[in-house]
Amino acid sequence: MSAFSSWFDELEASLNQQWEALLGTQAQQGSRQDLLREAESLRHELLDLVQEIKEWQGRVRRAQSAHQPELAARAQKQVNRLMAQGRARWDRLGAIGQVLLQQPAASGSIWDQLETEQALEDLRRKLNL
Repeated sequence: MSAFSSWFDELEASLNQQWEALLGTQAQQGSRQDLLREAESLRHELLDLVQEIKEWQGRVRRAQSAHQPELAARAQKQVNRLMAQGRARWDRLGAIGQVLLQQPAASGSIWDQLETEQALEDLRRKLNL
């Protein structure tokens, strides 16, 4: 009975270890998916900000053309605020990218990593960074 009990205990310990490893991998993949969703959300926010910045820059130009320096200054302050928001989102997106690149890729997720890198590069090109 002692040998069987020992074998059974070893089997149980091995199965528990494998179960814990599986749960850890699933949690990591869930975390990765959360980060990818956040990155996608930030990407959309950045694209919206780019459009809004362009609109405000147009307002600055129109105010300057109309010889309204006070109005142009207020519009420029808004452009500066939006650009600061964009930089903060960009920094967060870069941080997410670094975390994703440092995480060990689960089998089949190398494609996700490549897509993430490509999306970041496309966004850099769009924002001229």
